[in-house]
Amino acid sequence: MFRRIDQWSNVDRRVLTAQSVDLVLQSRCAKAGFDPQKFSAHGLRSGYLTEAANRGIPLPEAM
Repeated sequence: MFRRIDQWSNVDRRVLTAQSVDLVLQSRCAKAGFDPQKFSAHGLRSGYLTEAANRGIPLPEAM
């Protein structure tokens, strides 16, 4: 789902690793003034699914 995009907008065929996604997320959180250690790609994914369930959205639709 997440792929590297270079400065010329070329999209890489390989996906980013989970660690790479975490590093990007934490970097952006820090730039926004948040504590980056409180955020992770897994936390966003699980939080999204929890919120979708709380709103009555079926799991297959949320996925």
